[in-house]
Amino acid sequence: MLKKIFINCFLIGWLLVLVIDSAPVTGQWHQKIKNELDPYLDVTGLWIGGWQLFAPEPDKVNSYISAEVRFADNRSAFIRSPQWRLMSASERFLNFREAEYFDQLRLDNNSAAWPALCDYWGNTTEHPDKLDIAAKEIILKRHWVVIPEPNQINLLQFPTPPKCNREYIIYAKELKH
Repeated sequence: MLKKIFINCFLIGWLLVLVIDSAPVTGQWHQKIKNELDPYLDVTGLWIGGWQLFAPEPDKVNSYISAEVRFADNRSAFIRSPQWRLMSASERFLNFREAEYFDQLRLDNNSAAWPALCDYWGNTTEHPDKLDIAAKEIILKRHWVVIPEPNQINLLQFPTPPKCNREYIIYAKELKH
């Protein structure tokens, strides 16, 4: 009985958070509550955010996070955040929150989450040869490409997406065995 009450309270609280974050601001009190919730939703990747797909200012940057996990035998494995262009429509629907999590995680103001991601990826990444060798370090990188504005020449063409034109190491960590 207590478990059912707890679950119901959690669901009601979660629905309130969704309504507060996704509804247009209705007053000063609403904006204040949204501002209080914002840091928690940002870090967890649950922020609904501005829907700037088409207007008023569309998003012009594709970005992702990758990591190189180095093992004790000097072999490396490479990981990256979800590749949106390679996903089917159903995969995009099911993995939207994960993609949003990584999109928020790449930002400097969420750098407090980088060590935990490195620990997770370092402890869960398989050795390239499937050997039982521990990872010794991880290097986290941020990548992005600025999408060029359409013009008369490329407006109706479907070119291959531009290659990453910016790549930065944002965090490196030695892993404990």
